[in-house]
Amino acid sequence: MGSKIKVALIGAGAFGVKHLDGIKNIADVEVVSVIGRELDNTKEVAKRYGIAHAGTDLQDSLALKELDAVILCTPTQMHAAHTVDLFAYQTGGTIVAANALQGPIHPTLGIAMDMSIQLKSSTGAICTLSLSFNNDGPIGTFFRYICDSGTYIARYDDLVDGKEAKIDVSKVDVSMNGIELQDREFFAAIREGREPNASVSMVLPCYRTLHQLEQQLARGA
Repeated sequence: MGSKIKVALIGAGAFGVKHLDGIKNIADVEVVSVIGRELDNTKEVAKRYGIAHAGTDLQDSLALKELDAVILCTPTQMHAAHTVDLFAYQTGGTIVAANALQGPIHPTLGIAMDMSIQLKSSTGAICTLSLSFNNDGPIGTFFRYICDSGTYIARYDDLVDGKEAKIDVSKVDVSMNGIELQDREFFAAIREGREPNASVSMVLPCYRTLHQLEQQLARGA
């Protein structure tokens, strides 16, 4: 690996662009290839961020000799297929039970207006996730986290507890951009010769659970 980490970004949509914005702030990292579903849009993204290679085939990126790392930003249902192309892997999961329910599908967006997911881990811990686009406000207005240490509500860059007391997170890390922080850890792990927290083997159990839930929802449709 040279002085710069050369990375390919697979997925030129909204999340891909968020990664590109974060990577701009990380020293000694260069995006050398971007792959997307639509060539014209992918070329436009590549031009905007000064990326030399743009295409629609993952194999074209993998053929680049200088490539050190790959970031997957494709839709969730495509992660598994791309992962098979990228790595040989073997790992296990910790989710022992998973269930999902969804409500009516939005006629234009094609996504469920309401969804509920329940998970149980091998430790006995329960995770419940409820999503709704019927809230009074823009999509993604806020998130509520209830755990054994308290209740927290996140509104964009603001975090409060269950009693609306503001929690100062300004000094938590070098950035308030979660995607940028994930990318920083990813590239730091590569330089340090350790496994990144967001490596394929680390997140594969999540992909398997998402696939299981997607199949469950499809059967109930």
